[in-house]
Amino acid sequence: GLAPKNNANYAWLQHMISKLSINGKASIILANGSLSAGGQEEESRKNLIENDVAAVGVSRQRTRNYGDGLLPFHNGCFKIALKAKCPIVICTMHGTSNIHKNFPWKRTKVEMKILKVLTYDEIKDLSTNEISNMVRTIMKEDLGIKETNY
Repeated sequence: GLAPKNNANYAWLQHMISKLSINGKASIILANGSLSAGGQEEESRKNLIENDVAAVGVSRQRTRNYGDGLLPFHNGCFKIALKAKCPIVICTMHGTSNIHKNFPWKRTKVEMKILKVLTYDEIKDLSTNEISNMVRTIMKEDLGIKETNY
């Protein structure tokens, strides 16, 4: 369907998808709020995922947090996976804090680790809060972060 007139995020997403070749791939970054809008936008997201046109990535930027903690996720971002009945791939990235030090003169080695894939069957009976806590715990374990209260 068409993107709502007041939503440039989905107009941009649809434009980028329309420019791909049959087996083409693209990485498109949208604003955080684009994952939680309801109505027609929610239906658009669901259709893109169900039809294997798009996958969703949600990130927590550890370096943007205060201290060494990992702030909680907004639980609504996991509603997309539940409604589309798709798996959640839990990943962490290491080495990104060096990018700003090295750019533009040196290359920076950045490692992305795929920690676990939660299948729909594993999460279908969980609340978004429970999924969020599970994902956060797995990521914190990999990043070596001890529990902190925020």
